Amino acid sequence: MSPSRFQDLFLYRKVRQHSLFYFVIEVLTIVTGLTVSFLIDEWRDERKQREREIQILHSISEDLKADRKFAVRRIERNEESILISKKLLDSESKDSLPSGNNKFE
Repeated sequence: MSPSRFQDLFLYRKVRQHSLFYFVIEVLTIVTGLTVSFLIDEWRDERKQREREIQILHSISEDLKADRKFAVRRIERNEESILISKKLLDSESKDSLPSGNNKFE
Protein backbone atom coordinates (compact mmCIF):
# COMPACT_ATOMS: atom_id res chain seq x y z
CA MET A 1 0.00 0.00 0.00
CA SER A 2 1.38 3.32 -1.00
CA PRO A 3 1.72 6.12 1.52
CA SER A 4 -0.74 8.30 -0.31
CA ARG A 5 -3.34 5.52 -0.35
CA PHE A 6 -2.76 4.97 3.35
CA GLN A 7 -3.13 8.68 4.00
CA ASP A 8 -6.31 8.75 1.93
CA LEU A 9 -7.78 5.84 3.87
CA PHE A 10 -6.81 7.41 7.18
CA LEU A 11 -8.26 10.74 6.08
CA TYR A 12 -11.45 9.00 4.91
CA ARG A 13 -11.88 7.30 8.31
CA LYS A 14 -11.17 10.53 10.11
CA VAL A 15 -13.70 12.44 7.97
CA ARG A 16 -16.21 9.62 8.39
CA GLN A 17 -15.80 9.63 12.17
CA HIS A 18 -15.92 13.39 12.13
CA SER A 19 -19.12 13.48 10.06
CA LEU A 20 -20.68 10.74 12.19
CA PHE A 21 -19.98 12.88 15.25
CA TYR A 22 -21.58 15.92 13.61
CA PHE A 23 -24.50 13.79 12.42
CA VAL A 24 -25.16 12.58 15.96
CA ILE A 25 -24.85 16.14 17.28
CA GLU A 26 -27.30 17.41 14.66
CA VAL A 27 -29.80 14.63 15.39
CA LEU A 28 -29.58 15.33 19.12
CA THR A 29 -30.04 19.04 18.45
CA ILE A 30 -33.12 18.39 16.33
CA VAL A 31 -34.62 15.98 18.87
CA THR A 32 -33.94 18.43 21.71
CA GLY A 33 -35.45 21.30 19.72
CA LEU A 34 -38.58 19.31 18.90
CA THR A 35 -38.95 18.18 22.50
CA VAL A 36 -38.64 21.72 23.80
CA SER A 37 -41.09 22.90 21.15
CA PHE A 38 -43.66 20.28 22.17
CA LEU A 39 -43.19 21.14 25.85
CA ILE A 40 -43.74 24.84 25.19
CA ASP A 41 -46.80 24.08 23.06
CA GLU A 42 -48.26 21.83 25.77
CA TRP A 43 -47.55 24.49 28.41
CA ARG A 44 -49.39 27.11 26.32
CA ASP A 45 -52.35 24.78 25.82
CA GLU A 46 -52.56 24.07 29.55
CA ARG A 47 -52.35 27.78 30.31
CA LYS A 48 -55.15 28.56 27.87
CA GLN A 49 -57.20 25.73 29.36
CA ARG A 50 -56.70 27.11 32.89
CA GLU A 51 -57.70 30.60 31.74
CA ARG A 52 -60.83 29.17 30.11
CA GLU A 53 -61.67 27.25 33.28
CA ILE A 54 -61.28 30.43 35.33
CA GLN A 55 -63.60 32.28 32.96
CA ILE A 56 -66.20 29.51 33.18
CA LEU A 57 -65.99 29.40 36.98
CA HIS A 58 -66.33 33.19 37.15
CA SER A 59 -69.37 33.01 34.89
CA ILE A 60 -70.93 30.28 37.03
CA SER A 61 -70.25 32.35 40.15
CA GLU A 62 -71.95 35.40 38.64
CA ASP A 63 -74.93 33.28 37.55
CA LEU A 64 -75.26 31.81 41.04
CA LYS A 65 -75.19 35.29 42.60
CA ALA A 66 -77.94 36.46 40.24
CA ASP A 67 -79.98 33.31 40.90
CA ARG A 68 -79.61 33.79 44.65
CA LYS A 69 -80.83 37.39 44.44
CA PHE A 70 -83.79 36.26 42.33
CA ALA A 71 -84.60 33.46 44.79
CA VAL A 72 -84.42 35.81 47.79
CA ARG A 73 -86.78 38.29 46.09
CA ARG A 74 -89.13 35.47 45.13
CA ILE A 75 -89.15 34.10 48.70
CA GLU A 76 -89.90 37.56 50.09
CA ARG A 77 -92.81 37.98 47.66
CA ASN A 78 -94.17 34.55 48.52
CA GLU A 79 -93.94 35.30 52.25
CA GLU A 80 -95.85 38.54 51.68
CA SER A 81 -98.47 36.63 49.71
CA ILE A 82 -98.80 34.08 52.52
CA LEU A 83 -99.26 36.85 55.11
CA ILE A 84 -101.89 38.55 52.97
CA SER A 85 -103.68 35.23 52.43
CA LYS A 86 -103.66 34.49 56.18
CA LYS A 87 -105.07 37.94 56.93
CA LEU A 88 -107.81 37.44 54.36
CA LEU A 89 -108.67 34.02 55.75
CA ASP A 90 -108.72 35.36 59.30
CA SER A 91 -110.98 38.26 58.36
CA GLU A 92 -113.36 35.95 56.43
CA SER A 93 -113.53 33.47 59.27
CA LYS A 94 -114.41 36.26 61.72
CA ASP A 95 -117.15 37.47 59.37
CA SER A 96 -118.66 34.00 59.05
CA LEU A 97 -118.77 33.13 62.77
CA PRO A 98 -122.20 31.93 63.92
CA SER A 99 -124.29 34.65 65.50
CA GLY A 100 -126.46 32.42 67.64
CA ASN A 101 -129.44 31.92 65.32
CA ASN A 102 -127.80 29.13 63.36
CA LYS A 103 -129.88 25.96 62.80
CA PHE A 104 -126.99 23.66 63.63
CA GLU A 105 -126.36 24.97 67.13
